[in-house]
Amino acid sequence: MSSKPVLGYRDIRGLAQPIRIMLKYLGVDFEDKMYGCDPGPHPTVDSWKADKFNLGLDFPNVPYWIEDNFKLTESRAILRYIARTRGGQLFPQKAEDDAVITMVEGVAMDLQMALIDLAYSKTGVPDEPLETKLAPKFQQLNNFMKGNKYILNEQISYVDFYLYEVLVQYSKFNKQFLKPYPELEKYKQSIESLPQLSEYIKATDHLLCYSISATLQF
Repeated sequence: MSSKPVLGYRDIRGLAQPIRIMLKYLGVDFEDKMYGCDPGPHPTVDSWKADKFNLGLDFPNVPYWIEDNFKLTESRAILRYIARTRGGQLFPQKAEDDAVITMVEGVAMDLQMALIDLAYSKTGVPDEPLETKLAPKFQQLNNFMKGNKYILNEQISYVDFYLYEVLVQYSKFNKQFLKPYPELEKYKQSIESLPQLSEYIKATDHLLCYSISATLQF
């Protein structure tokens, strides 16, 4: 009998939370292996160093996904693979729909990278407030989502879990960040109200977005 698959990442939201959320949505039983910095029930950073080159990963990094003899790294590759193999309904069949969610994925990635760059900057202070700098992109995204329950309207896709998490991270950075964008707030709430996810989202709300200094905790 095969052991359950393993998702390995640090004990933060970071790049793995969309994968965790999608797995919970799909009801997949998996080991959520978290490499942490503090003593306690989770493995330590040193244990990741010990694991890094001993797991048989082609490109050793986190997050990683190990399922039987199949091993994969890169967060969006993992997200797409799981959507294809375990949640076919989350992967569009029409080329046009696939192109649309890939487009939105690119927008979400740009937004997340702006937050990551700030989180790991030396000062934690942007040259221009993100609320101002990113306003045009957020407004475009807000306009795109108008009238849509999900990115593809009524059809939820794997990219919805990624976009949702990016919005969560901005909300943690600034609780009022999404206030000017009611369609995005409504979209975020629609994901949080899914019965498969509501309890898990509450249970993991304490996780930091990134491994950052005490001067910039969100």
